[in-house]
Amino acid sequence: MSQIPRVALALAAVALAAALGFPPAEAAQERAGGPRLPNLQGGSYARGVEPAVEALLAGPLTLHDAIRIALVTNAELLREYRELGITPSALVQSGLLASRAAPLQVRSDFLGLPLATATQPLRAPDELRAQVARTALAVSREVAGAYLDLALAEALAPHAEQLAEAALAAAELGDGQRKAGNASLLKTLPHRVQLAEVTLERDLARVALANAQRELARRLSLVPGGRPLKTAGLPALPDTLPQWQGLQAFAWANRLDARRAEERFRADNPTGYASALPETRVRLPLLAPDNLYRLQAPVPKAELELLETHRRVAAEVANAEARLRLAYARADGYRATVLPVKTALVDETLKHYNGMLVGVYDLIEAKREELEARKQYLEAVRDFWIATLDLEQAVGGELPQPVAFNYAEPAAPQETLKTGAAHAGQH
Repeated sequence: MSQIPRVALALAAVALAAALGFPPAEAAQERAGGPRLPNLQGGSYARGVEPAVEALLAGPLTLHDAIRIALVTNAELLREYRELGITPSALVQSGLLASRAAPLQVRSDFLGLPLATATQPLRAPDELRAQVARTALAVSREVAGAYLDLALAEALAPHAEQLAEAALAAAELGDGQRKAGNASLLKTLPHRVQLAEVTLERDLARVALANAQRELARRLSLVPGGRPLKTAGLPALPDTLPQWQGLQAFAWANRLDARRAEERFRADNPTGYASALPETRVRLPLLAPDNLYRLQAPVPKAELELLETHRRVAAEVANAEARLRLAYARADGYRATVLPVKTALVDETLKHYNGMLVGVYDLIEAKREELEARKQYLEAVRDFWIATLDLEQAVGGELPQPVAFNYAEPAAPQETLKTGAAHAGQH
């Protein structure tokens, strides 16, 4: 019996699979002895999801469209939706993936959790719904971060290309001058060093762009190897930093973990916040055998949880707000001072170059410094929006409307929210 080459066997397998109606990829898997991948796109569970996602991916992806896709495709959310009896198909039919210009507020528009007010406190949903809410807010934060990273990588790639072009021009000019005997190797070698550095930065920028595309695709649960994702760009930096008052009280009134902690405390202490425990007399040294503190009733666990939650919420809000202010100050500093000066330097150097008062190296260096400053500015803008996302998470998933702020004459403080937050700090 003649030996049939392996290539002929492979071709025969593909031909047989085509005759039986199987796709070539499945035939290759059969030939390799592995299981065929199931076709999940046509199932009733995910019917309509892929066309809706493809429609959103057809053009540049906006931040809120990326969040919408993740709310339908995230594996952890799908498991929790299943417990509620929700399918991705039902979410598509509800219009979640329909093209729309309005931003999506995950907390209110998707979850239906209103913001608490002084007269309308937030009631925490049951544990299953609360878990879905927590996961949805966490997923939206992760996807938004991956989106901003990709938008930054898209913006930095052209700058890296321009820096490489400028360095190449300087290096080639130096080589020409050295060959003509007008410059020494010591004078021209720094341009070659700079070219090597910016060429590496350009290559790394390309890799970073590809990695950011893959990371966002992973966050969106898209099939690897599909079309490269393209964003609508970084959101613009606001003209002024939004100012809020009473963010810690706002967060305490609107965070689900705070509401759950208060509910558990109320269940254990139906009489209110005043502790009925007798005052314990404790002497030092603490572990002396005649100290009788163990004979006293223990502090309720729910009271300790309430205290811990209150301190954690306050710390998270304060830290997130401080990071936001720092990120805005850095980005606004580049926009208001550094970039205008760098641009003016390029314009003035170009005028002097046209008048043969400076050399081409001066012009290239001025342009390089401007591009470097613009790169720093774009990174600062991304950091500002990341800090904004973190502050949103810290206050419960959605920021309140900012208020006017005047350093010379501060606005009157807001009324304390009547949700028990004022009493929580007493325990």
